[in-house]
Amino acid sequence: MKNKYNAEIFKKAFMQTVLYKKIIKNFPPDKYTTYYWTETNPDQITTTPRELAFTREIYLQSFYYLKFLLDKNPKHIYDIGCGSNFFKMFIPQIIGISPEPKDNDADINDFYDDDFVKGHQNYFESAFSINALHFRPISEFKKLVLDFMSIIRTGGLGYLALNVQTVMRETGDEEKRQLFGTIKPSNQELTSCFEKLIEEIGIEKFKIIDLTINDEYQSKMNGNIHLLFEKDV
Repeated sequence: MKNKYNAEIFKKAFMQTVLYKKIIKNFPPDKYTTYYWTETNPDQITTTPRELAFTREIYLQSFYYLKFLLDKNPKHIYDIGCGSNFFKMFIPQIIGISPEPKDNDADINDFYDDDFVKGHQNYFESAFSINALHFRPISEFKKLVLDFMSIIRTGGLGYLALNVQTVMRETGDEEKRQLFGTIKPSNQELTSCFEKLIEEIGIEKFKIIDLTINDEYQSKMNGNIHLLFEKDV
């Protein structure tokens, strides 16, 4: 884990890149300001894609990890659960794979489920998923990571961002009591638990390039777990 993320250092460096210049060209700072997410819910306010990229940690931090995937110059980078992904607007290598079969987006090639995983073993040279695969209880966490890792070729890179709060919401009270002795574990207990689960998986399966687990679990948009790895076997 030698490439620890530092928001301020990365932000300054990223502002010098060609990718940043593309973003600014399409979303000039003087023209894009805060706007309403939906007309029917004017109290729910968000910001432009440009601002999201540089103010909310999930996007800035995810750009940091995507840079590692891009540096290997892959022909394609597969985005599991792309939705309205901001990145694919500026990174042509990105191909969307939806986690929902009902998604009819023109950019979607397929949808991610157990059959997809079985049919794409050691298939992709590079793949990532940002806050799309975490709607499972903690008992399925190892399978979630192993499945995602299995679709990447040996020597390939993967990046996985998950929302801890969503995982915990999907986890039953009894399972929480068995794991933590309480149904409301502290942030420190959660961090320790997920670190242990990831490191148990990673011992023989992949090389962890970076692992960060944030202690702020309140924001629905924030990716609390960020795992960047290289596939070993």
